[in-house]
Amino acid sequence: MALDNCLKPLTCNQWPYFQIGVQALENQQWRTAYNAFTQVVVVDPYFRNNGRSAAGLLEMARKEVVLQADQQLRQGHVQQAMDAYREIGHLGRIENVAEFLRLRQHEEESAGRLEAEGKWFEAAAKYKYLCTLYYDENGRARWQCAADRCAEEGHLNALYEQAMEAISAQHWPDAEKLLAQIVAIRPTYQPEEEPVRKLLRTARWRSLVSRLTQDTSTQPQQIHRGKLS
Repeated sequence: MALDNCLKPLTCNQWPYFQIGVQALENQQWRTAYNAFTQVVVVDPYFRNNGRSAAGLLEMARKEVVLQADQQLRQGHVQQAMDAYREIGHLGRIENVAEFLRLRQHEEESAGRLEAEGKWFEAAAKYKYLCTLYYDENGRARWQCAADRCAEEGHLNALYEQAMEAISAQHWPDAEKLLAQIVAIRPTYQPEEEPVRKLLRTARWRSLVSRLTQDTSTQPQQIHRGKLS
């Protein structure tokens, strides 16, 4: 009996926290509910009211906090989600997200190096992979733009190298077609001293001269018939 009298005031002191927790649940204020029920359960793990267990409601609030934090991650609010995980002591989620962020940072640095080195298609593939490492649409869109940029740069670079080979071999029609593709994609493209548009004009002129020369050389010679005496 003496023990009951000792515990009774302590249990009653948890009643306001329990009420705060119940009201917070009704208002979907999950973190407030979690904190309130924690105050109850720390002192009395078996506290119940009207058939409802404070420990059960605490677990319910905890699950809702996790779902809310997961949603914040998908929206790109990483710090807010991490704060929520820490508040409820979800060490597994904290470790997973921390490892995920380390991986993402490593991949971002790697993609940046590849782009700086002019390894366009490798950089594009890396940026494409980074799209999968972002929870939010803005993050995915950012790296998709980077992937598209590098892929285009790689395509232009490949066309330019082929055009230069054609020019070196004096295959002017091929050079003209390749340079025209580059100008259609990016009129201002200039990887070296001479703009591609200028190279295209030269290739067109050379190609025209080449065709004219070829046509002249293949024309049948006229036969001059003299008068019979």
